Amino acid sequence: MESKFSNPLIMMTKQKSNERAFIKKIILVPIIAVLVVLISCSKEDTQSLSDYGSVGIEFHNNMKNEWWYPILKKHNIEPQGFNNFQNVFEMGTKNSIDNKIVTLENAFFLIRTDSNNYMIFRSPLAYHDLDSNIIIGEEGSLEKYSLKSKDTISLETLTAKKIKIQLNGKLLEATEAIFNDNMKYSQKKK
Repeated sequence: MESKFSNPLIMMTKQKSNERAFIKKIILVPIIAVLVVLISCSKEDTQSLSDYGSVGIEFHNNMKNEWWYPILKKHNIEPQGFNNFQNVFEMGTKNSIDNKIVTLENAFFLIRTDSNNYMIFRSPLAYHDLDSNIIIGEEGSLEKYSLKSKDTISLETLTAKKIKIQLNGKLLEATEAIFNDNMKYSQKKK
């Protein structure tokens, strides 16, 4: 004979197991969703240029053909967030253009001076006036290198409080400048 309490007891245990299964499903679904999102996001970080299709590969291949690419590789510098002009490659951690004036923080300029030499100009803050073709940098260093040399030892070095470079001419102004021993006096007057 069944007691009055056995039937409700069986009903309560069935109801509790159904509730537990439902709660497990509620908890499990968001966990799986979060895992799927995390896995898909982690794949984005490891994409190669080929993942961007022919446009990414073409851009990278074109970059390799630029005059500045082998120089950057020689100095172990990876191009990112850069501007490229005929004889000037420039980049910085912040790069903005307003009224044809480029402002670069942690500026790096690669300037091709002639067919044999190039200069690297570094400054915490620099401006490139695109109309007048003048670069002005605060607390900068300017180093001259030979294109033919395989090493990264500069031919001449200049550090200064302020450096002004006229790109389409021979003007180089430096305030409170310190020249290295390799720099000739005639070059100091430029």
